[in-house]
Amino acid sequence: MFPRIIEKMLLPVAGLRGALWLCFGIGVCVFVAAMLLRQPAAAALDPRDRRKPLGREIHVLLAASFASGAVFFALEVIWTHLIAVVIGCSVYAFAWMLAAVLLGLMLGGFLVNRSAGKRPAVSPALLFQCSALLLLFQLALWNWAPAFFGRPPPSRFQNSFYYAEVFKLYVTFVLLVPASTILGLIYPTLLASPQLKREGNSYLAGYISAANSLGCLAGAWLAIFILLPRLGSEFSLKCVIAVLAAFWLAFLAREPRSRARLASAAVTVLLIAGGLAFYRWDWTRLTAGLGNYFGAAPVLAKAPDDGVQMSPVAMIFRHEDSQGGVTTVLQRTITARQSSRTIRTMMTNGKFQGDDNPDGQVSAQFGFAAIPSLFTRQLGRALLIGLGTGHSATTLRRVGYREIDIAEFSTGIVQAARQCFVSLNQGILSDPRVMLHIEDGRNVLLTDRRRQYDLITIEITSVWFAGSTNLYSQEFYELARQRLKPGGVLQQWVQLHHIGAREIACDLATARSVFPYVGLWFYGGQGMMIASEQPLELNPHTTERFLATGLSPEDTRRLVASLRGARLVRPDRVDALIREIHAPINTDHNRWIEYATPRYQSSSFDWMTDNLKVLAKYR
Repeated sequence: MFPRIIEKMLLPVAGLRGALWLCFGIGVCVFVAAMLLRQPAAAALDPRDRRKPLGREIHVLLAASFASGAVFFALEVIWTHLIAVVIGCSVYAFAWMLAAVLLGLMLGGFLVNRSAGKRPAVSPALLFQCSALLLLFQLALWNWAPAFFGRPPPSRFQNSFYYAEVFKLYVTFVLLVPASTILGLIYPTLLASPQLKREGNSYLAGYISAANSLGCLAGAWLAIFILLPRLGSEFSLKCVIAVLAAFWLAFLAREPRSRARLASAAVTVLLIAGGLAFYRWDWTRLTAGLGNYFGAAPVLAKAPDDGVQMSPVAMIFRHEDSQGGVTTVLQRTITARQSSRTIRTMMTNGKFQGDDNPDGQVSAQFGFAAIPSLFTRQLGRALLIGLGTGHSATTLRRVGYREIDIAEFSTGIVQAARQCFVSLNQGILSDPRVMLHIEDGRNVLLTDRRRQYDLITIEITSVWFAGSTNLYSQEFYELARQRLKPGGVLQQWVQLHHIGAREIACDLATARSVFPYVGLWFYGGQGMMIASEQPLELNPHTTERFLATGLSPEDTRRLVASLRGARLVRPDRVDALIREIHAPINTDHNRWIEYATPRYQSSSFDWMTDNLKVLAKYR
C-alpha cells in the first residue's frame, strides 16, 4: 500500500516541498518531546576542576570516531551504487537501501543503550574486528546477490509489484542490516569509553562528536570523488575493510591479550588478508540486471531452436563512476548457417542502453534523430540528450545539422561509445561540429541560455529510473520551449514496454500542457513523442535532407515514407487521449511518473501490444 499512498495521496497533494515541511514538523515534535522528557541538569563542576591535556588514548578515540564516520558514509555511497546494480534504480530501491541502513543504526544504538551499566562494555577492538569480518562476508554476498532473483516468483505472486518490492526489501536487509548494525555500535561505544568518564574529561564527548561529523563529510567526499571513480566499488569495499582491520589492530594492541585472543586474531588476519588478496567478483553475473525485472534478463536471451547459435557472453568493457553507475559492454557472436556476426550491447547497471544489432535497436536510434528532422525548419543546431552508442548523433550529422551538442551524464557511456561502437557511430565524438557536455541535459539548457536549438532530441534510459522526472516534467518542457528556435522541435523517447497507457498519456499530457502541438510516433519498436510550437507539418525539403545521407533516390523515398507512416497518435487527437484516460500532469513538485512507473517492472504481461491497441484508436 505504501507506493500507492505516495502515488495517490502524498506527492500529488503535498509534493516535494510539502513532504519536506512534513519532515520539518516531525522534527519539531521530536524536539519538543525531547525537551519535555529531558533529565535535570547535573550539578556544575567545581571551578577547581581543570581540563586535562589530551593523552595518547584520547587521540586514538578521536581517530576511531573520525574513521567510524568516514567508513559509514563512504559505505553508504558505495552501497547506493551497488544497490542500483543488484536491486534496481527505482526510487523504491533507494528507499529500501536507506531503510536498511537506518534500521541497522537504530539496532546498534539500541543494543548499546540496553547494555549500558548492566554488563562490561564491548571493547572497541572487538567491534572493529567484527565490522571487518562482516564486511568481508558482505563482499562475498554482493557477488551472489543476483542469485536471489534467479527464480521467478511463486505463481500466486506472478506479476505482483508488491511481492517484488517486498522481496527486494528482504534482499536489501540481508545485504546491509548486519553490517549497518555492527557499525552502528562503534560510535555509541566510543562515547561510552571509560576515558570520557574520568574527572575533567567530559568535554571530550564534544570532540568525539565533532570528529565523527568531520569523518562523515570526509567519507562521503572520498567515496564520490576518489574511491568509486578511481578504484571501483569492489576495491573500495576492500579498502574500507582494511581500514577497519587497522583500527582493530590498533585497539587490540592497547588491550589485554590472552593466548586464545591472539590465536583468534591470527586467524582473523589470515582470513581478511586472503579475502582481500584473492577474492574477485564475477562482473558478468553481478551486472546482468536480474533485479531490474525480477529475474528476467531480456538482453541475454537464449538462442532459438532454428539453427542459430550464440557464443557465450563476454564482457569487453566495464567502467564505474559515481554519477553514471556501472557501464558495461557485452559481446556475443551469432552464427546462422554459413554467416556469423558479432553483436555488442551497452548496459548501465544491468539496464539496456543500446546495441549495434541491425535487427535490434539500431533503427530506433536512427529514428530518434530522423523522425523529428522531418518537421524542423532549419538544420542549424541540435541538442542530443543521452549519447548511448552514438548512432543517433551520427544520424544528426548525416541529416545535415551544422552544430551538434551532446549532453551525456555518464563518462562510462562516453568511453564505451568511443572504444566499442566506433564502427556504428563513425567516430562522431571527434567531429569538430560536435560539442560534448559531460553534464545533465537539463543543466546544459539552464547554464547557457544564449544557445538556441532547431532540435532537442532525448533518448535517456527508462522512465522508471530514479531522477528521470528531471526530463519528463512540465518545468523541463517549459525550459526546452524557451531554448527552441522558431519552428524548432522537441523529440523524446516514450517507453511503450513495461508501462501502462495512463503513464504514456501522462508523458503526452505534460508536454501538451506546454507545447500546442504534440504527437506520438512508433518506429523501430519504440515510441517517440514530437512536440513543437508550430503545426507538425513535413518540411518540403525532407527528401533532399535524406538524399544527403548517401542513400539512393529510391531508398530515400522508401525511408521517408516509412518515417511518415510511423505516426501512432495524431496531434489533433492527443487532447482526446488525455481526456479519456484521465492523465495527470507530471511536475518537479509531484514527480508522479517516477513513483507510478516502477510497478510495471516485475510484470511479464505484454504491455507493448496492449498499449499499441489503446493508442491506435487515436491514430
